[in-house]
Amino acid sequence: MSDVAIFCGSAIPRVLMVSLAITVLLVSCRPNRTARVSSSARGLARDELQLAAVSLKGWWEEDDRPLWNDRAQWTGSAGVVQLHKDRLILVTNSHCLNLRALAESDLDGCPEVIDFGLEAHFFSGKKARVLRFAEIREPLDLALLEVEAAGLVEKRDFVLLPYRAQPDPRAGDEVCAVGAPMGLELRGTLTFGRISAIREKDLMTGEKCRILQIDAPINPGNSGGPLMRESSGRWYWVGVNSSKVMALGVEGIGFAISAGELLDALRRFEWFNCDKHGAAQACNRIYGKHAHAR
Repeated sequence: MSDVAIFCGSAIPRVLMVSLAITVLLVSCRPNRTARVSSSARGLARDELQLAAVSLKGWWEEDDRPLWNDRAQWTGSAGVVQLHKDRLILVTNSHCLNLRALAESDLDGCPEVIDFGLEAHFFSGKKARVLRFAEIREPLDLALLEVEAAGLVEKRDFVLLPYRAQPDPRAGDEVCAVGAPMGLELRGTLTFGRISAIREKDLMTGEKCRILQIDAPINPGNSGGPLMRESSGRWYWVGVNSSKVMALGVEGIGFAISAGELLDALRRFEWFNCDKHGAAQACNRIYGKHAHAR
């Protein structure tokens, strides 16, 4: 067998594809109002880009008595796509919820969830607890978060990601990845580059997912953060930073899920409370386990 892996329709050397959420392992669902991606003809100015990303801090604990409990802490990034009354809706990667690791933490497939939570940390220094999260059964690495908006001011604490479907992104377009590489201390980091290629990834459902290959540097902690594209001196949301290739001698190969994939999937998301009960329900409904909260 040749040492080649197929990704997004192209052959690349078999190397480590890593998600970009930092994870440190320490030994009742109801439909949501439809979240619509914001639309802005003006885009963002360059000096507003740092407000485009929200940093995430998450944790869970699973009961493994009489042995030591399993615990995890991690960070990631997100972007605000809707302000609805007193709530913000954020988009991030599914792997920034770290639920798969929780679902697989018990060898018997019956995790006992003691604690689960997520916090949203804004570039201004403010933070808010995530109230609910939404996942999708299809293998699309996207998730939605609902955050209490009280005390948060648009243009001071956050910006709505401006989305413009046309013109389509093209190879060579200038982009900026916004996020918190290596943790909350570096939130608001901007890295610039270009779209290297537009690719399609085959999903297990038979559908295809549009992927933007980029050379803008992204690192653990950037997962879920917005990829912004420059057009006529303004910046527009074009993707969700998701993964990179890590291998000796390989540089500048990162991937973002096209923002349009979120629009296509909105009605298929399932919402859960962001606590131990919601995490257990998500482990059962999304990952097919028999979890329960303790």
